[in-house]
Amino acid sequence: LIQVFDEYGATVPLLIVALFESIAIGWFYSMQRFADDFELIIGYRLHVYWMFCIKYVAPFLMFVIFIGSMVLKIVDGIHYDSWDEVAGIQVDKPHPGWSQFLCAFLSIFCSIWIPIFFFLRLAKVLKGDEEFSYFPEEELRRLHNIRSDNKPSNVERKLFCFK
Repeated sequence: LIQVFDEYGATVPLLIVALFESIAIGWFYSMQRFADDFELIIGYRLHVYWMFCIKYVAPFLMFVIFIGSMVLKIVDGIHYDSWDEVAGIQVDKPHPGWSQFLCAFLSIFCSIWIPIFFFLRLAKVLKGDEEFSYFPEEELRRLHNIRSDNKPSNVERKLFCFK
């Protein structure tokens, strides 16, 4: 039972959360805003390689891993390791029906809230807190000697559609 909670209550939902988070940062928050914030906080511009990975590579790989793991679970079934006393070896046994239901329920219940809240916010059923906290942008610009009129490079404009 602990293995079920470990695998289906944590691993799969964390992969789904990471996938949605990388999509949110790279596409909805915008890579340009993320790179600008990174520069303000750290003091130097995020390298184009990392921007490319955050926006394109990470979501693609996480999606492929998620689909691959789901296909593997559907094709091979859900198994657990058990000790066979007679043979003296570890054997793979299929989960019983109630356990397979629990596995699916844990994965779905932990992950379903992200798209639910996304669509509720999109439909304006849920209103977000529109009052943002203070962000010391000017102080950080002075601290790191960053000009406020920084223009994106040609590579950033072409790869990420920066303005």
